Amino acid sequence: MAALFAGTTMDTGLRLQRYIFQEWGEIYNQPWMKKPAVATLLAVGSCLLLAFGAGGADGSGGLIIWPLFGTTNQLLAGLTLLVVAVMLVRLGRRWM
Repeated sequence: MAALFAGTTMDTGLRLQRYIFQEWGEIYNQPWMKKPAVATLLAVGSCLLLAFGAGGADGSGGLIIWPLFGTTNQLLAGLTLLVVAVMLVRLGRRWM
């Protein structure tokens, strides 16, 4: 179960990063950056650079951003709980 979550998270993060590179290609008028293959290679390359460049050859670079991932995960959970609570109150349903 945890492996599926990790795989889905990595896929989503990489896909979003590819979209960001393609958007940068549009914003800065770089046609080569708009191509999906180039944007994917840039996204994968930046991930590899973070994993092996920032933390060393042992691949511990990803641990640098792990606290940020945990923080954003908890903030997203709290925001979801707040939205659901507000919806239930506005609908007049029992929320406790």
